[in-house]
Amino acid sequence: MAWDDENSERDLKTALALFDWPRAEDLCRLLIQRIRREEAPLSTARALSILGLLRGAKRFDTLARVADALLQSGVRAGGVIVPYAQTLIECGYLEAAERLLDAPCTDADDAETQGLKGRILKDRYIKAGPGAAARYKAYLSRSIDAYLGAYRVNPARNYWHGINVVALLSRAQRDGVVRADGWPDAQDVAKQVLASVTPATPGPWELATALEASLVLGNLNEAERFAREFAAHPDTTAFQLGGTLRQLMEVYQLEEATAPGSRLYRSGRRRTD
Repeated sequence: MAWDDENSERDLKTALALFDWPRAEDLCRLLIQRIRREEAPLSTARALSILGLLRGAKRFDTLARVADALLQSGVRAGGVIVPYAQTLIECGYLEAAERLLDAPCTDADDAETQGLKGRILKDRYIKAGPGAAARYKAYLSRSIDAYLGAYRVNPARNYWHGINVVALLSRAQRDGVVRADGWPDAQDVAKQVLASVTPATPGPWELATALEASLVLGNLNEAERFAREFAAHPDTTAFQLGGTLRQLMEVYQLEEATAPGSRLYRSGRRRTD
């Protein structure tokens, strides 16, 4: 059996939806064979679609192998490099992810790249934890600057950079990190971000962003409502749920046993269990 671009991609989507990991692995093995053996390259659009499916299901190891095969075949699209770098970050390979983001590509998205570099700096600080060497504290400031620079280029489009500015400014205040010149007020940015992510029919990332903004603004009832809508949205993926939960736990330091964490986690429980 060989990989058939259209039918096999549909089969992969079905396997991932049914949590049939062995079937998904087998299909991706055939895909890698197709990439390596066939003269006709896999189209960039199809490659991005497949990587999106794997990322949504948090099949990071499989995604890394497919993305690596694509890069070896000469597909240097930013849409391949970005999810590959995200996968490395998710798996804790921060240095490798940073180097990958610095690699040349055919259609780099500067905002995505800048945001992921901000994520790498954020993770370095967060994972170092209390009592870390002083050099790790600089990562928080650098992360804020990275997200803030991307956010200011296009606040409406780059709202996810903005909400990370909000989260990290709040964390800096709790951790006693000295405020740098040029940093805005967290609540001011939260208001701006919230205004840009509440259309009539918001998507999953917009709902997750509104949840965070409402939390920082002290509107817990609204944050709970957004948490419920985010968890119930038909397009919300495991990747999106996991990323939002990680942000609440690691950056905002919310605990499940005490409010407001207990209220927010309960609101999103149906889809996270």
